[in-house]
Amino acid sequence: MDAKKYDNFLIYENNAYLKAYSVAAKIIDDLEQKYHLQNISGVAIDSRKVMENDIFLAFKDSICDRKEFMQDAINNGAVAVIVDTDNYKKAGINVPVINLNDYVTAKEQQEFNISLRSMNGFLSQRVYEFPAEKLSLITVTGTNGKTTITQSISKIYLKKCAVIGTMGAGMSVRELQETGLTTPEANELYKILADFVEQNAAACAIEASSIGIMEGRLNGLRIDIAVFTNLTQDHLDYHGDMQSYANSKLNLFKWKNLRCAVVNLDDPLGIEIVKNTTASKIITYGIKKDTDDEDFMELRAKEGIFCSKQVRAENIILLDNNQHNNNNSDDDDDDCDENDIISKYENYGEKQEFDNKIYQQFDLVLPNGRVKVKTKLLGMFNISNLLATACVLFEAGMGARHIAIELERLDAPFGRLEQVELDLPAAEFLEDFPKLPIVLVDFAHTPDAIQQTLEALRPIAEHRGGDLIIIFGCGGDRDKTKRPIMCQKACKFADKIMITSDNPRSEEPKEIIKDILKGADKNKLAQKLIFADTDRKRAIEKIILNANENDVILIAGKGHENYQEIKGVKYPYLDSSFAEQMLLKRISKVMNIDINTLRINNY
Repeated sequence: MDAKKYDNFLIYENNAYLKAYSVAAKIIDDLEQKYHLQNISGVAIDSRKVMENDIFLAFKDSICDRKEFMQDAINNGAVAVIVDTDNYKKAGINVPVINLNDYVTAKEQQEFNISLRSMNGFLSQRVYEFPAEKLSLITVTGTNGKTTITQSISKIYLKKCAVIGTMGAGMSVRELQETGLTTPEANELYKILADFVEQNAAACAIEASSIGIMEGRLNGLRIDIAVFTNLTQDHLDYHGDMQSYANSKLNLFKWKNLRCAVVNLDDPLGIEIVKNTTASKIITYGIKKDTDDEDFMELRAKEGIFCSKQVRAENIILLDNNQHNNNNSDDDDDDCDENDIISKYENYGEKQEFDNKIYQQFDLVLPNGRVKVKTKLLGMFNISNLLATACVLFEAGMGARHIAIELERLDAPFGRLEQVELDLPAAEFLEDFPKLPIVLVDFAHTPDAIQQTLEALRPIAEHRGGDLIIIFGCGGDRDKTKRPIMCQKACKFADKIMITSDNPRSEEPKEIIKDILKGADKNKLAQKLIFADTDRKRAIEKIILNANENDVILIAGKGHENYQEIKGVKYPYLDSSFAEQMLLKRISKVMNIDINTLRINNY
């Protein structure tokens, strides 16, 4: 594939940044002084979203082919239009039209990567009065983990911290408003940040997608901390190859005036980031024993970069919900091999068998102390996510014990390896309350995510002596090549597989399932360990009602999505809510009681 299929709108290096900054300042000054527009209130790139007193950025594709966008923007309240082409007709336009070419030469545009799209952030920061300068911005990039880390930081940061990401933007994770993109367009991003400033936020954690970085959606931001999680195959339809994908992530760590880089050394790209970042401080983290490469850290230290001692997780074990005995201490524990991952449960379910939660415990090793942490977040990748969060808290000045306490407060983000819990206040009065299978919901919808999630759950299933079961499908009108690969991963890492619908969209569910089954393991088919049902609800009901009490069930693909899209209609639906309803139905059948005596909502 072509390694550069996309246009690069990124501006982050010093000279280009300064040029773009000055051009934006000149344009806004002219609008305010030459054209007497003193009440510019916003920036829009979509004519349908224009508000009164906005300026409208009309990119080339919308000028040459769709001049009506400009007029629509004016009709909706735009007080000026900015273009970046000489090929436009001013006739009929009754507001000022600014041409970017009058402010920057073609040679300068090429040298500094300046276009109207790349200028979006610089124009927006001026119009919205530099909100990023009033916040501590923490950006998180990587294939996986961005949502968990940004939401974790938002929940437990020392200061009031907002969040922007895949699940939306808000002052807290409980009040997120959808933005439609993991990293919003620059004009929308700056407006959101300005709103956060108005609400007295002191910081903001932002998911920085590779596409968002390369399309310049972060242009102009003053980034305080950049966090790298990991790199696995994704978005190659956009980037073309893995090297281009990796380079997009690396760009974030060369950002102008970046203060601190937080880097996962368990990932090979992490070493390249440490070697090349322009940050004035580096904090690394990892689980693997051989990740702390003292040689290149020493070289960076000689360049004047402060390199913190690596943040680590050791002695990782699994616990049941009755085993919480957290004796946090700054004293070192006995030496141990951090690669000796122990999976164990003790006294499972002796007190409250209806409470099915599983926990992980580990020793968190920080430059300022060593403490034990018990968390509801499952899987090695979530340990890594917690380490990244701990690095940010450590950099903010939080002590080791305080960090441990805050990490233990965290729940999994909505639909991210989320344990389906039952809130049954009357359960303590019920005799012979049944033991239940563990049910989890996750957004995993790529082959790599399926593998990682199942690998995270395997130790739990093995100790319980049950099967690891996955329920999944593939989205319609999306990449068909991954469908059989998803099935291959499911067959390799799960014991039983239920294939069903995800969001079939315009496709027929049966045809999608046929594509998925092309990757099915013949032995599992022969042993009747692979099932299929086009109805997602029915598929989940079959599995939960018939699973063994020791089984672990993963419902994958939709996670936080509160709808199922079929033939252009989004029907209200949520995996976790429906799974809870099925667990309650199982309890009522086993105990022969009316389901209405248990807590149940309308789903």
